[in-house]
Amino acid sequence: MSTKISNAFLRRYLNVIDDVWSTNFWQDISIAIPDSGCHHNWLKNLSESSLFFNDDDLVGINKAQRRLLGWLMDQELQMTVISMVGMGGLGKTSLVANTFNKQAVKQHFDCCVWIAVSQQYVVKELFKSMISELYDKSKETFDTAINVDSMSYGDLVETLLKFLQPRRYLIVIDDVWSTNFWQDSSIALPANTNGSRILLTTRREDVASFEFVIAKHILPLKPLPVYESWALFCKKGFVAKCEGLPLAIVALGGLIASKNSMAKWNGMYENLNWELTENETFEWLKYISLLSYHDLYYRLKQCFLFCSIFPEDCVIKRKRLIRIWMPNHLEE
Repeated sequence: MSTKISNAFLRRYLNVIDDVWSTNFWQDISIAIPDSGCHHNWLKNLSESSLFFNDDDLVGINKAQRRLLGWLMDQELQMTVISMVGMGGLGKTSLVANTFNKQAVKQHFDCCVWIAVSQQYVVKELFKSMISELYDKSKETFDTAINVDSMSYGDLVETLLKFLQPRRYLIVIDDVWSTNFWQDSSIALPANTNGSRILLTTRREDVASFEFVIAKHILPLKPLPVYESWALFCKKGFVAKCEGLPLAIVALGGLIASKNSMAKWNGMYENLNWELTENETFEWLKYISLLSYHDLYYRLKQCFLFCSIFPEDCVIKRKRLIRIWMPNHLEE
């Protein structure tokens, strides 16, 4: 498949988005293309992701994190599932990642694994990701070198069971969308009695409350109260408009920081349409994201749209993206 996409096509694409903007209505827009060949290479170095902040960068997490740490490192030996549930943008991934990276957590468990799950997942690929991460961290504990690409589904399951069964393990599964996920993946996650934990994040109540057969805890994450919203906004300005959602606060704060006059701030405030009557909890978050997009220069919009040809959760290599931009003269 050629990497060149015509400017005329992109202009039509951008016009659609501008029309959406003018009607205050947002729908997901995607480019349907064949498999790009980009496999799901899940993040291995969490510190390189902007989602994973230091303690000083996080606001309003103390109570939730204390509960989470208590469940992770209590004396319960039965393998336990902990579900953190809340709408998108509340900071579930940031809180879990901050906890996951704590030295006390690392020392408590024999092995720790982080995997991200998109709405469209392939169980075999997730198992490969888990084994690869375990192998990278614990090569000396494997009998032989591991080549996950040559392993069958049965080999993958057997390898995970053999490695995890005698250990106290922590597996974080980020962004689970379906109750089917547990049915698909639990075959390779032994319910041992070594104090193992599975920690998942989800937006869906049915996923969090799913009957896992084993012990479980549910940790609902709520929007920030006004005083903590203001604290977060001051760190990165419209606090009440964001209704306690950290993603909205940070996104809008970053946009306002680029405006260097009170007139521009007032103009932005007056143009924000927050009076949505249907599913407003999600609509104003999408509106903020669209506002950030709409503020880009036209050529930057073109560059940004090329990212949509990659699958969800795909790690986009910088050089590959630049090579896609070059035939369209966007790299200048």
